[in-house]
Amino acid sequence: MFNLILMAALMVSLLYFLIQIRRSAKENGREEAIKRNLSSICFYIMAIILLVAMVFDLLGVVVWGLGLILLILAAYFTKYIPKRDLKE
Repeated sequence: MFNLILMAALMVSLLYFLIQIRRSAKENGREEAIKRNLSSICFYIMAIILLVAMVFDLLGVVVWGLGLILLILAAYFTKYIPKRDLKE
């Protein structure tokens, strides 16, 4: 039951995220919008992989290795996130 709730929450947040990417792509261009959201995309893929592995009881070295690789990629792609001016 808990896994079903997690999966539903993940799908709702993924739908919201995709809508935000589409809006950003219209404003800034498609390539820049994807570069800007690569960290979030990696986090979503990692969440989906780990949740599916948890549901089917496949938690092992390969799944955790994929999670670690996606975490490192997400950290790397943070350089494309624009810096905000906090002086406003």
